[in-house]
Amino acid sequence: MIQQIVIEPKQYRDLVERLVTQTARQLPDVDLVVGIIRGGFYPADTLSRALRLPWAYLYVQSYDADEHNTGEIRFGRELSGQKPERGQTVLVVDDLVDSGQTLVKTMEWFDAHYHDYELNFKTAVIWKKACATFEPDLFVQEIPFIEGTNECPWIIQAHEQEAARIGQSLGLKA
Repeated sequence: MIQQIVIEPKQYRDLVERLVTQTARQLPDVDLVVGIIRGGFYPADTLSRALRLPWAYLYVQSYDADEHNTGEIRFGRELSGQKPERGQTVLVVDDLVDSGQTLVKTMEWFDAHYHDYELNFKTAVIWKKACATFEPDLFVQEIPFIEGTNECPWIIQAHEQEAARIGQSLGLKA
């Protein structure tokens, strides 16, 4: 079993707050926040509220219901919420960069759907794994390789733990 890092609720909230603070300081010209659903929902919502910016979300799925990487990235039909306007700076937010494929494919999705808008994109995540092939513009914490390997630990977030606990209390399989 791969090494895991368990993130507690307070730790998660503190990391999101650091992401908001870094964004305000390092990316002051953002016009629109776009959260990648599911992992980017809470960070994007918090960024939008704290920095008083409009926001939208994009459904992107690369993991199945059991949190296994499917090797396939699927997108919702369209961007939900505020649509970008020509020339805006769009901040795409996710919880982490693992392989980097989700953010790479998301940038391709935006190019296919908004290529005439002349948008400027920035990316922000809480965690950047050392094994990532995509370099976000902003990240809060880097997750190093597991010693002696070329793999990075799996991150288990507080809300994932809570959902698993509730599911088990309902008699659902883990």
